[in-house]
This record gives sequence, structure tokens and C-alpha cells, in this order.
Amino acid sequence: MNSIYIPKNLDQAKEIATLLDNRNPSDLLKVHAAYGGHFGFDMGLVSTQAYCLKGKPSLGADAMSGICRRSGLVRYMKIVSWDTTHCTMHFTRSDEPADIIHEFTYTVEMAKAQGLTNNRNWRQMPLQMVRSRVLTMGLRATYPDAVSGIYSADEIADNTEMSDDERA
Repeated sequence: MNSIYIPKNLDQAKEIATLLDNRNPSDLLKVHAAYGGHFGFDMGLVSTQAYCLKGKPSLGADAMSGICRRSGLVRYMKIVSWDTTHCTMHFTRSDEPADIIHEFTYTVEMAKAQGLTNNRNWRQMPLQMVRSRVLTMGLRATYPDAVSGIYSADEIADNTEMSDDERA
């Protein structure tokens, strides 16, 4: 598949970044430099999957999941239990015996202990937030060779002084 958003040089990258994000094209250039290779260098696709928060490139949890799946390391990932108070997932690797299952749970209590539940996302979307957190926790622990050094936008936001409006 060909895309008009794959720059051939820095000038084209700047032009495409300005077209896609005229408010802050330098942030799009940063995330493209950091993660473009994971998305076929398609700046349009990167602009939908990556974020630059306080100057730090990050990805959405689902984009991190896609990187792991495309790496060939994933046998399966599945949610085994999920509600507004917790999410438990199983992760398996294609290069490990089939009976090895990595299980992770993230709870609202864990989020409270970390001081995360006072922001708008946690108040309005606890179901999505526990899923996102267990997903990134499991990906990082099970597939570090695919996502080493990549942090989700939620993780960056939770560890950076940001207002609810900035988070949104």
C-alpha cells in the first residue's frame, strides 16, 4: 500500500508534518523519528498512533500491542477478567513453550496507590484505564524485546505534571 504521507527527505517530512498538524509540526516530526519505522514510515499513520507529551514521544497502548503482534513474538493476548475495578490479561510468547502463560492484573486500587485516580480519564473511563494499564504492563514484561523504551501516552501523562485539559 502506498501512502502520500511517507516523506522521502527532511523537507518533505516538515511539509507533511505541517499539513497534518499545523499547530505543532515539530512534535509530529519527533514521534515520526521515534516510531515511524514501526508504521512503515507513514507519517499519517504515526499521527494517529503516537503522541508527544511535554516533548516526550509516546504511543497508545493499542499501538504498542500492534508492534508486539507484528513482531511475531505473540502467540496470544487475551483478557480473562475485566470490569471497572480491575483487568486481568494473559500473554504468551511464540518462542516459549505453550504452557507458559504470563498473567497480569491491574486494579483501581493499584491506580489509587499510585495517585492516578484523581484525573478526568480515571474518573470518567475506569474500564478503559485499567485495560490500558494492564496491557502496557503485560506487553513490557512479556515482550521487552519488542517494546523496550516505549511508553504509553497514559504512562507519560501520569508521571508528568499535566492538567486534565492537557491530558484530554
